[in-house]
Amino acid sequence: MTALATSTSTPVGTPAAPPRARSGVGRRVAVGVLAVLLLAALWELVKLVVPDTGGHLLGASVLPRTDDVAMPHVWTIGQRMLEPETSAVGSPTVLSAMLQAFSTISETVEPMMATQILDSRERSN
Repeated sequence: MTALATSTSTPVGTPAAPPRARSGVGRRVAVGVLAVLLLAALWELVKLVVPDTGGHLLGASVLPRTDDVAMPHVWTIGQRMLEPETSAVGSPTVLSAMLQAFSTISETVEPMMATQILDSRERSN
């Protein structure tokens, strides 16, 4: 028997199976995490290379100050996000306040986007 006769490929004229659908959510999350890590590394690199007083050229400031007040380390920012907003007992952390704000924004933006999509579909018909 020849290799052609024992082939398991689909006959000519038969449509090929559609490519396997892949969820892009995992890839998007990975790209987002990598982007944040890259930004943090760039932040720390600037903090390492640029002097605390910043860079000046002919009396004009061309690079930002990088002292700990103007540009804190990434881990300091992370620690501050986990601290309470105020000294009151039971005060939420800054991170929880940021997440609540994001939730509110997304609840506002999603219906607006849906309305725009539906309007654009109606106009195209």
